[in-house]
Order: sequence, then structure tokens, then C-alpha cells
Amino acid sequence: MRKEKILIVEDDPDIYRRLAGIFNEKGMQVITPRSGGTIYSYETAEEALEEEIPDIALLDICLPGEMDGIDLGIRLKQQYGIPVLYLSNHPDDRNIQRIAAAGQFDFVVKKALLEGDEQLWASFQLARARIMQMAQHAVPAPQEAKSYSVPKRSTWKPGIL
Repeated sequence: MRKEKILIVEDDPDIYRRLAGIFNEKGMQVITPRSGGTIYSYETAEEALEEEIPDIALLDICLPGEMDGIDLGIRLKQQYGIPVLYLSNHPDDRNIQRIAAAGQFDFVVKKALLEGDEQLWASFQLARARIMQMAQHAVPAPQEAKSYSVPKRSTWKPGIL
């Protein structure tokens, strides 16, 4: 039986290793970069995607560099159709608006890690089930529909969707 592949992007190496351990223990295959180590930025995620495409992604919102986790999630959804869950300590209104504008609605708050591995796993399972249910009920877009992109965070205006 093929293991479900997950892409974890997290800039804190301790949190990354803990998340990887949880998902490996639960029978998922955690995608790793060619160079080994962790996937901690948009750029290292791109490197990993050159090797392997995941079934689902868990992305920290705040990442080093110009592109953040939301930018990466938009790319994963548009280019590969991969369901995305966001991970953050800071689910602020601006980020929630950006996530919603991109048609993505699920995130796990990092404090779930403090509540134990089972709490994080339960939060992940519920969010993943919601994403899969939404995908099953999605109405296909007409062929002539235009594609709209979400502004990058540098041009984002709070309150404007």
C-alpha cells in the first residue's frame, strides 16, 4: 500500500523534526529535500518539489525570504491541485483574508503542538477531511473562466479581497 506523501515546510528545525516524526509515526511519507535537512522556505520547498510531488502540504505561514507559506500554498493548489493546510502561531486577520481569497480555508495553530501529538494529529485529520469534502463538492469551473491570482503580500491591502 502506497503511503500518503506530505510536504512539511517549517522554518524552526525543532518544530520541523517534531512534525516529521508525528507524520512518519502515523504512516505518512514526509518529503525531504535532496540535500537532506529540513524544508524551511519557499526555495527549499521548490527544490523538494523537483524530486517529488506530495499528496498534501502542511505549510508554516511565516517563512524567511520574499515568498511566504501562503504564496507557496497558492502555487501548490494552482499548479498541482494539492490540498494545503497552514501552520501558524499568528492567525491574524490579514493572513486569514489572504488564505480565504486563495480559496483555502484550513490551518492548524502551532499551540496544538504544546497540547500533544494526538491533539495536533486530530486537528490535522479534521482539516484534511474538510478539504477533501470541499474538493468532492466543488463545482468545476467553465472552460472559458478566467484565472485570477492573489496579490503577493507586498501589495496586499488589508480589508480588500
